[in-house]
Amino acid sequence: MNIKKVFAPLMILILTLFGLNVIANSVTEESQQEYVVNVLAALLYKTIPIDENREYQHEVKADTVVTKLVKDDIVVEMEKDKFGHYKSKYCKKLSQFGYQVNYDWTLVKEWMCVSVKNPKPRKEQFSNLSPDSLIFYTQDFPPYSYKNGNIVEGPGAGLIREVCSQALSPSSSPLKCDIRLNTDWENSQNEVKAGKAHGLFFIGKYKKDREKWITLSRPLIKTEYGFFVRQNDNWQFNTINDFHDKIIGAIASSSTYSSLEALVNEIKRNGINMKIVQFSTTESVLYNLVQGKINIAYSNRKVGERFINKKYGSGLKYAGKHKSLDYYIGIGKSINPTRFYDTLEKLIDNDTIRQKLTDYEEIELSEQRQVGWVYRLLLKRNNQ
Repeated sequence: MNIKKVFAPLMILILTLFGLNVIANSVTEESQQEYVVNVLAALLYKTIPIDENREYQHEVKADTVVTKLVKDDIVVEMEKDKFGHYKSKYCKKLSQFGYQVNYDWTLVKEWMCVSVKNPKPRKEQFSNLSPDSLIFYTQDFPPYSYKNGNIVEGPGAGLIREVCSQALSPSSSPLKCDIRLNTDWENSQNEVKAGKAHGLFFIGKYKKDREKWITLSRPLIKTEYGFFVRQNDNWQFNTINDFHDKIIGAIASSSTYSSLEALVNEIKRNGINMKIVQFSTTESVLYNLVQGKINIAYSNRKVGERFINKKYGSGLKYAGKHKSLDYYIGIGKSINPTRFYDTLEKLIDNDTIRQKLTDYEEIELSEQRQVGWVYRLLLKRNNQ
């Protein structure tokens, strides 16, 4: 047997694997540096919520969407540990060498993991100019929006009024914004689709096809969906088996309902018998729960608790969280939202929006960064 013929390929393999591992451990020595994107680059983005200390909430499962960086976007390379590995679990995966990178080994030296600094809504092509006045619809959705006499109040209304007062036209006139509370939420959405009204707040991303006819702001409010039951009911949400033979109520034509519908589809795929009933408002959902016409109410937690404290006392209780999510402002695609959203971004950057929203004690602010891989060659150092 020729020993050289046996061991030569093995040695080459060992050295190759060692070399690749060294490359993976030293992708770049410029951690936490800012770069400016100078060409279009396809990215696999992961949107990761940040807590009040501006730390990534790694326990939150991130949604994955494919998008593109655009020229002059500023990105920051993600933080590394002392071994040269990216700390964020969204920048690595388990391989035979331990946690390394998400791409082909041959590309390791050309890829880096970055976060997008101050992500903004992507510019779109609109046929109409930015309007001088906007009509916004919201629901009776305390503590997020509610009526005080004839005036709509709450964090959403306060935020929109602030943006509109600062959104000056070339003639230095502020943007006029008419905020209306409509109990028929489906009608509100149809008016925005038809261009008869212009915006909605606060809304989630779970409504099917919503983003085909509306442009979303960046996430503004962090919230939670979950289940309510009668006080004497010992039911709690632990597994999908807990829904056997139950009747669940939720608001129709809403992100709340779409979120519940996704859960219901999973329940039915597992052969569990249950029923879902739609209502026009959160108040009517809870009223039917009190009356025993449904077993479980599915709602935004803070909205449900506000109605319960106001009307039903100790008759109802929260029985378990389903999911966390973010709320947005949305502007219909029949108009150009640039004037409104550019002003919103400026007020976010100078911390005006954060201060405005923190005036409301029950509100949790949402903050997100987008993370993904990008060719290092598509970046140039930001020396500013």
